[in-house]
Amino acid sequence: MSTIMFAEYAKYFNGMLYTCDISDKNMKNAKNFTKEFSKNIKYFVDDSVNFLKNFNNKIDLLYLDSLDGHNPGAASLHQLNEIKPLWIS
Repeated sequence: MSTIMFAEYAKYFNGMLYTCDISDKNMKNAKNFTKEFSKNIKYFVDDSVNFLKNFNNKIDLLYLDSLDGHNPGAASLHQLNEIKPLWIS
């Protein structure tokens, strides 16, 4: 649901949304749900840690929604690993 909201926002402000998911199936669903905003979205199937490590564009807003909260320790560690390349560089 968040991808649809961010996509609509990007379209309204003529911005660009980059969305990443490790699941090809999830990304196909996202493309289907957001097709009316496709000119303002770039879709990537990749691990978020790897994606962010190699992302070279300016980030105005970063929304991390990785891993489920049923394992708070693993989710927290994963989010830390997502943000490290951006914060250390």
